[in-house]
Amino acid sequence: MSSEDADALFGASRYGDPSVDYITSGYDVYFDLSQTAIVAFPVVAKTFSETIQQKFSRLKDAWVSATALCSSFEDIVNDPSYQEIIKIGSPALPLILKDLKSDPKHWFFALWKITGENPIPESASGNLRKMTSAWLKWGRKSGLID
Repeated sequence: MSSEDADALFGASRYGDPSVDYITSGYDVYFDLSQTAIVAFPVVAKTFSETIQQKFSRLKDAWVSATALCSSFEDIVNDPSYQEIIKIGSPALPLILKDLKSDPKHWFFALWKITGENPIPESASGNLRKMTSAWLKWGRKSGLID
């Protein structure tokens, strides 16, 4: 059942949250003895849709936690949560850049995978501060961050 169907059936005041999807999971049957009628109402369950910001935050927290003690670059970038962030694609770019600005981490592989670009000069390779600076400069030039 769509949220529009649920709104029409139950009223927008009860099921009007646009960030929620509604699904029908069966029917409750009620016997109305005063009307001698059997009435079936769909059982509506809410499933909350995550915003991109919420999904990114959840995945980033899981990635940071899972890789906190990793020294292997391959383990860091192959972490399932990191890979899910890459799958978000372009909408994740401002979030990654904002996080990179506030707390530099190994976002460079994800940025490269999403954008296909690498603004890091060879002379900065391996230097976290310079690599971060290069990507932040790219982000500002691309209009993704201030």
